[in-house]
Amino acid sequence: MEFLDKDQFVITITNETIVDYCEILSLLGEFDEEFYPRHSSLVIHEHYAKKLAENSKCIRVFCDGMLSACAFYYENTAANDIYITFLCVKLIFRRKGLSSKIIDYLTKKYSNNYKSISLLVRVDNTPAIKFYRAKDFVFISQNDKQYLMRKCI
Repeated sequence: MEFLDKDQFVITITNETIVDYCEILSLLGEFDEEFYPRHSSLVIHEHYAKKLAENSKCIRVFCDGMLSACAFYYENTAANDIYITFLCVKLIFRRKGLSSKIIDYLTKKYSNNYKSISLLVRVDNTPAIKFYRAKDFVFISQNDKQYLMRKCI
């Protein structure tokens, strides 16, 4: 899918299954510094990449050919849910609607076959929580570190 955005970037969205462990590990490394704290301080990338390679799908967003955002998700057929396990936009591309494009893409693609999209977000990640609430996600549960949020599609 390719289109122009409001800033006149040519945005390309790819959706694919990546089974190559090294490619996934490279993507995780490329986005690691975009998280605070770093994503690698929260999960062991080597183990996480193996899990992603087994059965996740990957969305990559390119602005004028430059990798700008990335998301990994699972199709949970038993729960009738799309579970986003990783979503990140590079700092220089934030506030340009790329996360919205990812959520909108998943909503449109899966609304006929699944009932919801869910994800975990850190309780201290106020900007992300505000964004997900604006995209119609609601709080389902929480623990000390994370909220489980869900959007009906």
